[in-house]
Amino acid sequence: MGLPESVTKEVFKNMESERERLVTAITSDGERQASEIRSKADFESAKLLAEADATATRIQGEADKQAAKSYAVFKQEPGLAIFLIGLKSLELLLQNRSTLILDETVSPIDLMKQLKPDGDKK
Repeated sequence: MGLPESVTKEVFKNMESERERLVTAITSDGERQASEIRSKADFESAKLLAEADATATRIQGEADKQAAKSYAVFKQEPGLAIFLIGLKSLELLLQNRSTLILDETVSPIDLMKQLKPDGDKK
């Protein structure tokens, strides 16, 4: 069956047009799905960050509450507070096998001066 060339061209033109419509539909659907995925991911991310912020705020509040209790004790016993702070400083100074050469009047080294070799206070 021999068809005129103009009909064959028209058939191919229609086929190309149909393929272009399919490409447009598939591309549009892909972009819509990608947008939905991004929106869902953004929502989940915001939700997780909000939960993390709430947890951090709660933990900070609990820490502040505990610190306030410690400060109340320190106000009653300022000497204890000074001793404990000095002791913690000494611990931090010596944690890495450090060698220090300091005057014994320098805090927190003065704490070691207060102890006899057997561990009793002077």
